[in-house]
Amino acid sequence: MFFSPICHQIPERSFFFFGHQLPVCARCTGIYFGALLGSFFAQKKAPPRLFLIAALIPLVLDGGTQLFFRESINVLRLGTGLLAGFAAIFYVYAGLFNSENE
Repeated sequence: MFFSPICHQIPERSFFFFGHQLPVCARCTGIYFGALLGSFFAQKKAPPRLFLIAALIPLVLDGGTQLFFRESINVLRLGTGLLAGFAAIFYVYAGLFNSENE
């Protein structure tokens, strides 16, 4: 599939829409939709780094514990991805805006 270089696309970890697997897994879907949503709120100045760290902690905990202790569920993967994508776009936008003005 087209997105395979950036996403594992494991069917059990992906959502299906009308019987067709989405091109990215549940977590990546959350990251992309979170970034889209966050882009409506992004500012020219990035928030404190603690904002990004706090948003990434659930994603890291979910992914990390899934590796060794338990199996995560797609709704949790989606939620942690949404939070991480929402926060990350604030820094991407601020970085792009600041690099254009230098």
